[in-house]
Amino acid sequence: MVLLSKASLYGIKAAIYLAKQAKGEYIAISKISKDTDIPFHYLTKILQEMRKKELICSSKGINGGVFLAKSPDEISLYQIIIAIDKQKSRTRDYLELNEAEEFIHSSLNSIFIKIENYINTLLIQKTLDKCIPNINLDKQFLDIQ
Repeated sequence: MVLLSKASLYGIKAAIYLAKQAKGEYIAISKISKDTDIPFHYLTKILQEMRKKELICSSKGINGGVFLAKSPDEISLYQIIIAIDKQKSRTRDYLELNEAEEFIHSSLNSIFIKIENYINTLLIQKTLDKCIPNINLDKQFLDIQ
């Protein structure tokens, strides 16, 4: 089963929100939190990880906030996911197999790795600019075509 963490989903949602804003204009994290319905403290941690990977720029202070460090067509969903979830696999093994079933497990694992590689390729190709028309982010942001 292929899953994205809630943090990755929130990171993508926040990045798409930022992609819709004026280029280079700092947006307060509290505004992003309110407008996207992402808990403020959770969003702050997510944005810290995105800043470390140079996907966003940030500034502290009364007029501070964040903005995208690159053009929306230069930031892929894959980059956001990796920034937030690091390099961990999104393929989870829910099978509890004994040694006699190792062959089946190995075969299934091979299939899941191929599926994950395919999904990663799609996520690399899907940049923020291609996500902007999808207003209902919770249901449509991964409408990959």
